[in-house]
Amino acid sequence: MRPCFLGYRAQSGPSSRWAGKARCGRISTQSSKMGKAHMRSSLLLLFPVFLAAPACNRLPAVRSDPEAAAASRSASLGTSSAAQSGVPHSSASAAPSASAAPLSPETPLASLPRDLRAKAEMAIALCEARTLTTTEVYVGCASRPPFLTTAQKGDGKLRPFTGHDASRFCSIDAIHAGSFSRAGADEAIVAFSGCKENGPKGDDTWDMGNAGSAVLVRREGSRWREVGFEDHVNASSCRVARRKSGGQALLCQSGFGAGMGGSISYVFQLDFPSGDGDGRALTLAMLFRDPTRCQWTSSSAVAASGLTVGSVHTTALKDLNGDGADDLVVTASHAHVAPSAAFAAKAEAWCKKDAEGDLVDLVPPHQKVQLELLAEGERYVATPATRRVLDKWTAESPKEKMGLPPAAPPMAPP
Repeated sequence: MRPCFLGYRAQSGPSSRWAGKARCGRISTQSSKMGKAHMRSSLLLLFPVFLAAPACNRLPAVRSDPEAAAASRSASLGTSSAAQSGVPHSSASAAPSASAAPLSPETPLASLPRDLRAKAEMAIALCEARTLTTTEVYVGCASRPPFLTTAQKGDGKLRPFTGHDASRFCSIDAIHAGSFSRAGADEAIVAFSGCKENGPKGDDTWDMGNAGSAVLVRREGSRWREVGFEDHVNASSCRVARRKSGGQALLCQSGFGAGMGGSISYVFQLDFPSGDGDGRALTLAMLFRDPTRCQWTSSSAVAASGLTVGSVHTTALKDLNGDGADDLVVTASHAHVAPSAAFAAKAEAWCKKDAEGDLVDLVPPHQKVQLELLAEGERYVATPATRRVLDKWTAESPKEKMGLPPAAPPMAPP
């Protein structure tokens, strides 16, 4: 029998804070980047998503803080009126339910909360700008980036999303201002949440655990123009890092989990070194966490591989070597119990006592460690001390981290 599992991501957007979908036999995303998940043979997940989601709350959520960033974004990004809407859109076949519906009344920008106005102005400049109201209000586009054709460029108006399938609505999670392709460029990276591919293909490839995407826009005169795109990245929780060249990079934190298959948390860099076109996303550090709840593991699994509990907690920028560039400081933790019959027996007894217990309580206390990655040109390189720590943690984690790394951007060279 093929194991079934839940794929989920920490992300913003209307699909909920923890987005997931039950799948069998493999972890699936919208591209071939995702490989097969080599799951433990004992894994079996039959719970609906809303039951599994509460158990996922140990993976750090990566929601942006729009209220804190609204003022700086508005100041740095300016405004986009209907006349500034000069960016082509993605596909004539995108979001058919939305485009077939009559246009609903325009949503005045002044009616939006202050933290949503910058997102609304950017959406108007890029696409068919829409709002979606669930338990809160989201602003985004009626179809998925990149926005390549004029058919869905939009008319410079912001309207409510009227499609029957809310997973075709692509919310804007964050807007990061900077110079990401060259020094002095007036640019921004717009982070979108995960949403369906445009057209019928979207129904075949959709998985609520799929990552979002990022669009690079550049101000040219009074308009924002889309000039670059990077797929399969969650760029909502990021820091804009200075480089010695005068340009900047985005350093982000994200995560992915597969229920009983464990989870990963990681940090990655995102930039657009070619100037226009595809971006570059590289994972800089990744930590693995075994499933630790009793209903999600077994004594045989613990006996075979022990128990590993790792997590990325926070990131910070600091010029560690005084060269004028921002280096990355990652606060992370890791603990490991080696496989043994004694520990397996202890775990089995623990779970017999409490079927909903958590084996993390059996893991020795672990301290948070600061990992340091220095900016070297366009790369971020671990210091020797950090490299030793990461190598040790990787050696203690399950081989290939249970097949989860393809959910993140490719690893940067050491």
